[in-house]
Amino acid sequence: MSNITRAEELLVAVASNFHHTMKLISEEFQIRTGHRIILSAGSTKKQFTQIVNGAPFDFFVAADSETVERLNALQLSIENSSFNYAIGHLVILSASGSINPIDTLSNLKSEKIAIANPLISPYGSASVELLKNMGIWDSLKNNIVLGTNVEQTFQFVKTKNAHVGIIAKSQLFRMRDLKEQKYWIPPNHLYTPIKQRAALLTDTSAAWQLKSFFETDDVTNLIKSSGYDLPK
Repeated sequence: MSNITRAEELLVAVASNFHHTMKLISEEFQIRTGHRIILSAGSTKKQFTQIVNGAPFDFFVAADSETVERLNALQLSIENSSFNYAIGHLVILSASGSINPIDTLSNLKSEKIAIANPLISPYGSASVELLKNMGIWDSLKNNIVLGTNVEQTFQFVKTKNAHVGIIAKSQLFRMRDLKEQKYWIPPNHLYTPIKQRAALLTDTSAAWQLKSFFETDDVTNLIKSSGYDLPK
């Protein structure tokens, strides 16, 4: 009898902030195991709705913990399979000019400020919390433009369709020749930690192998080098 494991295909729903990093993880996973990963990136809450409505995902890499815990409660994830894989951070990024956080944002007047939609994106809800804790939400809320996810928010700033955007730190790490004065990393105490969690949605050998792969040094080092902290 052959001991060769049959290659499988995994459909993975991944939060948009982690899409780039997950592509790198997927490529290495396929080299090591032969299993192929197909990624579907988007906002975490929209992906939750898709899963509830029967979307055939095998694995969910979310941008928060709450959404995965809701799937657990609905018994739509595999029991005892969920795990925290990263802690995300916010960055305030300027399309042009320098960032002097409160002064810059308070004086924007009619300029557009891009954030991810807080109703469907954990990074968006963290952005609202940040602006409220900075004491400038009320003066800026009419200037806000919403991206459907944090990746679209990033594009608004890159294309200068918004003067300032609140994005994921991991996205900042993808930019080349970025001058330090064009961004500001807010202190962690100004918003609730973005604890990102994943879970298996199908009980397959390949899905469990992917979970184990997240625990390897190569993957944890990649996550750290992509602008995330590791869960404690």
